[in-house]
Amino acid sequence: MDLFRNQSNKLMFTVKYLKELEQLPNYKTLATYLTRRSQEFFSHGISKGSIDGKRYSITFRSVSFRNRNSTCIIGDSNTCGLKFGSDPKKSFGQWMPGRQVFTPVIDDIDPYVACGYKNIVVHCAINDLKKEEVKNFADIKSVFSLYVNKIEHIQAVNPRAHVYICPPLPSKRAELNRKSLYFIKLIREELLSSNFGVTMVDGFDGFLDQAGLLSQHLSRNLNRYQKPDYLHLNWRGVAKLGVLIRNTVLLRMNGGTDRRRRSQIIRNNGQMHAGVTDGYAGAVANGFGHNHDGYQS
Repeated sequence: MDLFRNQSNKLMFTVKYLKELEQLPNYKTLATYLTRRSQEFFSHGISKGSIDGKRYSITFRSVSFRNRNSTCIIGDSNTCGLKFGSDPKKSFGQWMPGRQVFTPVIDDIDPYVACGYKNIVVHCAINDLKKEEVKNFADIKSVFSLYVNKIEHIQAVNPRAHVYICPPLPSKRAELNRKSLYFIKLIREELLSSNFGVTMVDGFDGFLDQAGLLSQHLSRNLNRYQKPDYLHLNWRGVAKLGVLIRNTVLLRMNGGTDRRRRSQIIRNNGQMHAGVTDGYAGAVANGFGHNHDGYQS
């Protein structure tokens, strides 16, 4: 059985059957196949007194060892360029399976989308902070309260997972950056100090230029409407974001020990980037470098 959540917030089941059993008479009554996600909610068994006579229930459970690194990234448009897959030149690589869920604002976060994953990365808040109605510290505190409620809901639905939160990325607007800095202050003082199931993804000061704004080298100049873009990362920036997320997740899963195979890397103005975006494939094709496991520090 595979478990899904429908729009009315109710859980429903859809049944998948093993191909080998489809040829057997009444195979639908013989076996069901549970995905890793459904196992967070559903336990296979026979309730006492539910049937007459004897019946045997046998459960075989097999989960890949890579599942301990499985990661769900819930984030805004700056995370949409992060790719999961087996090809280290175009994605995080086989050692970090997962999915990316586009979530532009905090209120859109669905805690159930991360069910079955060991690591949940939340990269969401900047689109809430940039709203015109968010003007003062009290408004930012309201946004933060909603953010904390969503984190706690994620943890309640996924008690076996660890949550990683990304601070809001810097922008090219000083006023928006001031909002973000206060939001980050609240995260450090009120969330991290009381919720030990949350880890902050550090290193976001690496996106700043000397003026304290989002670096031109790591960001787009124009948006899709050909207007000045003050928020979005280019492929170098997205790759850097992928490095920070991947290192934080894998180093924690490995007990703080870096167990990666050393390999050649790509350098851009002294910065090192990983093959976690489609843009990286072009760089490899042009002979700038090669990567084995999809990330490097």
